Amino acid sequence: MAKTKYVGVYIDDKGQYFYETELGTDRITGKRLRKKGRTNQQGRKFTSALQAYKEIGTGKK
Repeated sequence: MAKTKYVGVYIDDKGQYFYETELGTDRITGKRLRKKGRTNQQGRKFTSALQAYKEIGTGKK
């Protein structure tokens, strides 16, 4: 898993982009809530790190 210049965006061993972010903690169990994705809202794989970054919601749209 290689990092990119965008926070929360990584490249896997096959060269595909994905994002992984932490949303907070569960109040009952105390576990971390994470979201990980390899596709955008239309179901297409990311072709760039910028696309994955925008999908997280922290990037400019």
